[in-house]
Amino acid sequence: MTNGNDKHTSNMMLDLVVFRGGQHTFAVEATQIAASAQLSPEQTVPAIETLLSLSANSDNNQRLVIVVKKAQQNRVISVAAPLDLCSIPASAIHPLPALLAARCTLPGLRALTIFKQQLTLLITLDSK
Repeated sequence: MTNGNDKHTSNMMLDLVVFRGGQHTFAVEATQIAASAQLSPEQTVPAIETLLSLSANSDNNQRLVIVVKKAQQNRVISVAAPLDLCSIPASAIHPLPALLAARCTLPGLRALTIFKQQLTLLITLDSK
C-alpha cells in the first residue's frame, strides 16, 4: 500500500555536485556550491581529503576548486577532478542506518546513493 506522499517523493529529484576525495566518491547538494574552477598552481586552499581526514588520492593530480556557500564567508576547497553535476531521484538516496550514523567518524556524512555504478557518500560541508 502506498500513500500520496510516496508518489510525490518518487518524482522529486535532488541536484548534486559529485567529486572524488581520497579513494571515495562524494556528493553535496548543488545548492551548497557557489562556483567551481580549475585550481591554479599559485592557489593554496585546503583539500577535501584534509578536511575529512582521508588519505590523498595519488591517481589524479588534477585538482579543481569548489566554493562552498557559508553564512559568514564562502569557503574554497580543492577536490580531485572530474566534477559532475547530476540529478538523483529522491528514492535513490538512502539515509544512514541508525547504527552506522551513531558510529560514523566521517564529518558531515548524511546518506548514501549510487552514481555511475559507484557508492557515493552524500555529505554536507556546512559543518567544516
